[in-house]
Amino acid sequence: MAKLQADNGSAYSHLTGRQQQFVLAYLKCFNATKAAREAGYAESTATHESWLLLSNIGVAAAISEELDIRGLTPEHIKVAVAEIAFGADLADFEDFLQKGTSLTTLRENGVNTQFIKAAVINRTETGENRRIEMHDRLAALEKLIRVMGMVTEKREIKGGLGIDLSQMSDAELKRLRRVTNRDDTNGDRGD
Repeated sequence: MAKLQADNGSAYSHLTGRQQQFVLAYLKCFNATKAAREAGYAESTATHESWLLLSNIGVAAAISEELDIRGLTPEHIKVAVAEIAFGADLADFEDFLQKGTSLTTLRENGVNTQFIKAAVINRTETGENRRIEMHDRLAALEKLIRVMGMVTEKREIKGGLGIDLSQMSDAELKRLRRVTNRDDTNGDRGD
């Protein structure tokens, strides 16, 4: 597992070992429950622990810092989702499907193949059958709608987080908001 680009003043360096493992795993998959399991939390408590971890200001700040280092800003995410929602057309891949052209050749000829979720070639005695599966446009549009703020969700938090938001700096509040919004656009709330 890769090490984060943290210095002694970073939020990551102030986390416990298990919290650091969670951050690393979360940045690989953006699935909080899976990341909690990879960090060593029990299967039976992973969903709850993942929610607690994402609610932890230090963990949220470490995730936000690393995303900034990697250049994954909300604007980059909006562009990527919009490209999936609007950018692909099956006609772009006709050479692959009908003429046997490789995906590598299509890329070299300027066709953006990032829209393909899977490509399958079944070879038989009578020839070959090619099939591609594109990323889900509707799911991308739903995510884009949320990222663009076109949908408002109401959430009720029972029990309290034990966090005094009035004591947080503007930068901490901004990081918390970014991490919370990123999870909303990913559809993963630790399920």
